[in-house]
Amino acid sequence: MRRVGVGIDLNTRALNGKSIKYVDEYIRGLREHRVINVDLIVNYVLDDNNRYIIDAIHNNGLSVSLHSNGINDIYTTFHSSKDVNSSIELQLNALNKANDILRGIGFEGGIPVVYHGGEVVNKDRKIDIQLAAEFFEELSRKAYVLDMEILTESLSLNHPKVDCIGNNWIDLQELNRNISSKNWGICWDTGHTRGNAEEEGKMTFPPINILDKIKFTHIHHMGEDSVDHLPIISGEWQDNEVKFLILSNYKGIFSLEYDFRLVDEENHAELIYLSTYRLAAMIDYFYRNSKDIVLLDNIRRSNLRVDKKRPMKVIRKGKVLDEIDYQISIDSIMFKKSDIRDYNQIIIDDGYVLNVEYLGSRDGMAIYKIQNNIYNLDEYRRIIDFIFDMKWASSAEYNSMNI
Repeated sequence: MRRVGVGIDLNTRALNGKSIKYVDEYIRGLREHRVINVDLIVNYVLDDNNRYIIDAIHNNGLSVSLHSNGINDIYTTFHSSKDVNSSIELQLNALNKANDILRGIGFEGGIPVVYHGGEVVNKDRKIDIQLAAEFFEELSRKAYVLDMEILTESLSLNHPKVDCIGNNWIDLQELNRNISSKNWGICWDTGHTRGNAEEEGKMTFPPINILDKIKFTHIHHMGEDSVDHLPIISGEWQDNEVKFLILSNYKGIFSLEYDFRLVDEENHAELIYLSTYRLAAMIDYFYRNSKDIVLLDNIRRSNLRVDKKRPMKVIRKGKVLDEIDYQISIDSIMFKKSDIRDYNQIIIDDGYVLNVEYLGSRDGMAIYKIQNNIYNLDEYRRIIDFIFDMKWASSAEYNSMNI
């Protein structure tokens, strides 16, 4: 049975060389903020210097997934079947070693291993597709005995601007037609496909005939030029893609994939905890309310809003004024009354006060900006729990979502 919940890349820049105590506290913090899986580069697992960090992941009850890497400058760009065979030999050798290490530590099987498709180097793209299919077919069959699942990632057209197998859904459809192994699947990188949709007008969602092949996800923002894997802290949360996965009966990891060079190192833990907690609450909420899910026409909408049916007290100049229905997101709140502009505080559950500022009105709704410090973990968790009606299990009991 697949675990369902939030995963994230390991922030190796912040952890390498740190004490066992520091690493353990960081990994424990991930668990307390609803992470159940950590994504590791294969070469990172093979480095003995990192063993104590991987031990800490296991000791805190988290599972692992793997992201592949090139070996001796050989990866998944193929000119001929000879290249395919050479790469399979190298990759299988690395996976065997990684599997021995992870099983020796105590990790269970069923480990996803994500691969990028290689650069298109032949005059006819069909040749590159066929060679890629040969590679993934054979590798996935041989990895089956290791209980490792081989996945091909959906890639970006423009980040970087290199034509690779998998940077469009048609490539992945063609791979699916040419691969019969049941141990092969797709990693849907929602950041890449969102970028392809916004920049090039490509399909955001996967075609229906490959939905059952989506076994893993990567979630992140795209920046301008070559900037990729931006952290998600506030703003657009790709909730349309998350909704689509849940409507498609996806059962797996929603893995945040960040370029940690773009994260403030001094505050990296707090920023990561904010994003994992928010994503966990959102997907839990969608699973609980799947029958009411509606996909948005406008994928650029800035934030998921939740309708609240129970009343809430609003305050004008320090005095309780009214009880009203409303919609709320992490950074703003909307009332159905648009004629009153001088609310300055809102009381939600247990007397918790939101400080607000009037921004304007849209579609008959008054919009107020929430001014509480959402970068304070306690404030953030309080707001998130309220928005998504969260009633978490304790961190000691939290292993995956109950769906």
